[in-house]
Amino acid sequence: MKTYRDSLLAKLHILIKEQGIDDETKRTMYAGYGVETAADMTDYQLSHLIARLEGREVGSGFVIPFRREVGPETRRLRSQCLKLITGSPDAAVLRMRGLGLPNDWTVINPFVQHHAGALLNQLSDGSLIDFVRKLRKIRDSGWRYRSPEEPCRKQEPAVVLVASPGGSLPN
Repeated sequence: MKTYRDSLLAKLHILIKEQGIDDETKRTMYAGYGVETAADMTDYQLSHLIARLEGREVGSGFVIPFRREVGPETRRLRSQCLKLITGSPDAAVLRMRGLGLPNDWTVINPFVQHHAGALLNQLSDGSLIDFVRKLRKIRDSGWRYRSPEEPCRKQEPAVVLVASPGGSLPN
């Protein structure tokens, strides 16, 4: 019995053949989706690529990357990074202290990108180990996250000038 996925793969291969796309171009197309072959693509990615090849307007759109299974060591290292990033800087035990970033990917992703050079799910185990060390050094330096609404320093006292309507100063 032919599945929906089988029909997508068949349609993709027919379009590739009809358009005379060579192997190098095909590999480049697949790489744009983070995969090596059409079989590695999700149904959404297949539909997106088919629409592009048919000339339909799909825009750049969000393309769901192929999810690679990772081992327990990688998951442990990622969890360790997230604990250090989002943990409370005021925890009683040093080992449990973190940097205090909010548990919000719109804040975490730019932070990780800046300090590790890539997103968390793109880091290798070696890079994750290095990142954990860096996070510990940042934590041990006393740095902590301050939200944009939180003032970074004390407000200076305001200076108030008083003038009289007649232009003369009171005695």
